Amino acid sequence: AASADKLFAAPRLEAGFSVQKGALAQVDLTKALQGASAIGGTTPFSEITGSLGADPARLQLRQLR
Repeated sequence: AASADKLFAAPRLEAGFSVQKGALAQVDLTKALQGASAIGGTTPFSEITGSLGADPARLQLRQLR
């Protein structure tokens, strides 16, 4: 912000992240790639990285790998 009193007028967060050895619950990406419903099941992963952007109106995940 241009000054301290305007710092929280338009809050925004930008952060990178890395998650090791986990699982996405209620999402089965293998089934989705096969053309079936991806709802339900679990998708295990060894690592997910990306960036997170957040403001009062939205949450964005970008550059997911």
